[in-house]
Amino acid sequence: MKVLRREPGGGSLPARTEIVLTSFNESDINEEKIARWKRYFDHVRVAAVYPRNTELVDDESWIHFDEIQALAPLWNQFVSTSQSEFVLFLMGLEDVLPDNMPPGHSVTDLVWAPVLTSANTKNGTLRQFYQMRFVPVSAIDPFEGKNLPDCTSYIFENEISLSESPAVIESGELFIERVKPEEELSVKSASPQVYLIQAEQLMETGKYVQAGALYKKLLRREHLLPFDRLAAVNGLAASYAEQFRWEKAAVITQQSADAEPFQRMPYLIQYKVHELNKRWKEAFSAMQNYYLHINQVSRANFDRTVGKEEALRILGRLALKLSDNKNALRYLDLLRKEAGVDDDRELIGKLLNLSIETSNYEKSLFYFGLLYNEWVPDKLSAEMSMELNSHLAMFMEQGWYEYPCELYRELYRSDRSNQEYRRRLIVSLTKTNQLENARRLIAEAV
Repeated sequence: MKVLRREPGGGSLPARTEIVLTSFNESDINEEKIARWKRYFDHVRVAAVYPRNTELVDDESWIHFDEIQALAPLWNQFVSTSQSEFVLFLMGLEDVLPDNMPPGHSVTDLVWAPVLTSANTKNGTLRQFYQMRFVPVSAIDPFEGKNLPDCTSYIFENEISLSESPAVIESGELFIERVKPEEELSVKSASPQVYLIQAEQLMETGKYVQAGALYKKLLRREHLLPFDRLAAVNGLAASYAEQFRWEKAAVITQQSADAEPFQRMPYLIQYKVHELNKRWKEAFSAMQNYYLHINQVSRANFDRTVGKEEALRILGRLALKLSDNKNALRYLDLLRKEAGVDDDRELIGKLLNLSIETSNYEKSLFYFGLLYNEWVPDKLSAEMSMELNSHLAMFMEQGWYEYPCELYRELYRSDRSNQEYRRRLIVSLTKTNQLENARRLIAEAV
């Protein structure tokens, strides 16, 4: 299986592309969306289990089908009757924007682009799914299976290459969540992805040994699309990790990452394995690799993503465990910017400490300002005043005397009864060689 590499860059839309929407619910029909499709794409047809409910699609382009009818032969029929050059199949509430289509030069009759959908899971991670459903009309009956139409056999039999530029589909849910594996396996030519779905369901119910066996069975197949093979490898590694077979999980994830760096699960599994074994340096390295690829399109099916904020929080925590203050400052600073939490006093206080400890004067002033400017000079609570004194003491330990001197001058001017401010002002005046001012202040108390 050949995957064509290409340099990043835009391009025109694939020539004469028809959109076919398969719909089981009347609420799927969005006229604004259909009108946009008609502006940018060659033609729009709808396959629905209910009567036509929009004037934007004429009777000839609205095909009614029975809910028990299999999708694979239905989609083959759409391909054979299309008057366009390519057909993109969408499901339910899915949407596609012109900018998310692969460049026209990257797809041909012999180079197909996969379709990539993603959706948030209940636990907050992002899950993605690849499927081949953007096909040229020259393909004769490319789909096999039942309600999970699959092109694997056709692609290998006809030596089709895969473009690395997928058609990225927007969706609130993943199409595969509707798939019933037992129904798909009732036909001889079931999609290999059915086994990935089954194995994932076993993982979710804690049946890790059975899931691992299913991933192994799938990996023994000669014909498996690259993103499905990565999913099976990563799934097998995850099953080993859940069985506490750390070394096997580590070896497999490294093999997966070496074969295809642009994915996420191998690094997340490595992080989990190393953290559980308190190998903080290795856990930090794994999460760094994960973060390095976080903004890139993963090339693995069934890949999962933890949010950028959570990844930065983990990196900051691990850096602190390693006493790597520079990296802790770097990642927690990125976390503040990503989360927009300038009012999180615990995080800002931690960033201020790290800035001072790493001798970063500019950042120290910045975070000191975020932490105290709103309260200086006369709104500080007793607790905040103690924290401020502690931070300014850290400034002076770094040899940064001028800023504490000016601030204590302002604080003492605002509250001349505060002897702690007075004492610290005298010290800072002495450190900045303002000896006459220091003597005068000492004399005031005599």
